[in-house]
Amino acid sequence: MDHEFRFPKDKSFLLSFSFFEKASFCRILSASSQFHTQKEHIMKKYTLLFVAALAACMFTVGCKALEPRNAAVPPAPGEVIIPDIVITPAAQLPLPKIQKAVMDAAMTRDWIPKITAPNCVRCDLSVRGKHRIVVDVLLAPNDITFRYVTSENMNYDPVKRTIHRKYEGWVRILAMEINKEIVKIDSQK
Repeated sequence: MDHEFRFPKDKSFLLSFSFFEKASFCRILSASSQFHTQKEHIMKKYTLLFVAALAACMFTVGCKALEPRNAAVPPAPGEVIIPDIVITPAAQLPLPKIQKAVMDAAMTRDWIPKITAPNCVRCDLSVRGKHRIVVDVLLAPNDITFRYVTSENMNYDPVKRTIHRKYEGWVRILAMEINKEIVKIDSQK
């Protein structure tokens, strides 16, 4: 434990001492007060450094929160990044038969299909008259790609390319239905 002796503020006790003893006490007294001011100065210095370091850390953390979001950062809860969904057909069929399978599957799942090109079917889904998504189904002999076109009331953000998580589920259900139709058409050969 640190026990330190402090001289009383009233220096009347020095009256009983000789001049040299008084001078000696005064030197000790002034050295003691200088020690305390040095100690206080050092404490203030370290406190100031600590506060500055803490402020720098808080500023750095605060700036990180303001950085723009990139693709490595996951989307907010309830949103997904819009991917092109690609499936492999359950069977190898010519493009016209795959196109027929897409048309039949889309109508089965309440999508409205429309042929926009020989290898593209645009499918439009309206859910409860409140939500709407439109996708292009791109056809190739070895794969079928579902590409986002537009949507309504689906929290679509064009900058982040995110959308409500239900989008992906509805497109995957359409993809499974298309594969069922391809198998059905293939089995009719």
